[in-house]
Amino acid sequence: MRRHHSLPPNYWGDLSSIWDANIQSPTFPFHVAYFEVDLWITSMLKGCGRALEIGCGTGGSTSVHRGETSHLVATDLSPDMVRRTRSNLARIHGQEMPALAVATIEHLPFRANTFDTVYGRGTALSYANDTPAALREIHRVLRPGGRVAVDTMNAAPLIESLRGRNAFQMMGETPVYQEVRDRGTWRFYRVFYLKPGDPWVRYCRKGTDVKARPEELGAHVNSSHSSRARYFRPHELKRLVESAGFCEVAIHPVGHLYYAQKSHNKWAQQFWKEHAEDLSRLFVELEAHLRPETAVSLVVTARKRGLSHPSPP
Repeated sequence: MRRHHSLPPNYWGDLSSIWDANIQSPTFPFHVAYFEVDLWITSMLKGCGRALEIGCGTGGSTSVHRGETSHLVATDLSPDMVRRTRSNLARIHGQEMPALAVATIEHLPFRANTFDTVYGRGTALSYANDTPAALREIHRVLRPGGRVAVDTMNAAPLIESLRGRNAFQMMGETPVYQEVRDRGTWRFYRVFYLKPGDPWVRYCRKGTDVKARPEELGAHVNSSHSSRARYFRPHELKRLVESAGFCEVAIHPVGHLYYAQKSHNKWAQQFWKEHAEDLSRLFVELEAHLRPETAVSLVVTARKRGLSHPSPP
């Protein structure tokens, strides 16, 4: 059986140049969830001295939360994503830059008991090679009483319509043929990198979907890799976080506005576009009445046991 790993740094590096446009597109499935995730993160950053961001991507959430803590360190496993974050923040905020570092969630290069809050927006935990190890690392670097707020992909019925695709596409400037398959609570990726200048690159530039892998594909590619990501069920996610040593674990459903986004009712589509932020705040307030199993994403919040003493700036 082929061994699968999380998506490698170069995969995210190839995406870094187009990531901002992707996540800001109304068709991006997590587009409507990100604002709600940020609301939960903001609530966990109150009174925070030092904060660590995991999976910062191109700095979207970094930009939102940089002013909510006295000292922020933003990390990503992809050097290209970190460079893009630095460039984006410099353009938006000038010289006031948080600390940036390349790091994986399973091996955080920080001393124990360093941060008051660890947060992440972008479902980085779903892409970890070892979820329990990642949660233990987050627990290790938190100070006693420290808090965590991270989102994950939800094993939800509504995502079924998004699952399964074979496509020639461009990842930034890199032409690839990619297969995506969902089985149970796992998403499997197989990415084939086409040879530079190959005639089939034209299919990538067009963005061509196909029903099945072309039999002659092997003659047109240089290399390939297999990867996977994880969907979490709410009770499963809570159990994993508790097993890492956290207390006060809560699971929050986010992204229910996706239903309006995909609605065929033009009025509903226009209404959510005009009032997305206010509706997101309303959904956060009403979360106790929402069904976690139908959310696009899940936000888990929790606390490390012990007395909380915020670290100095």
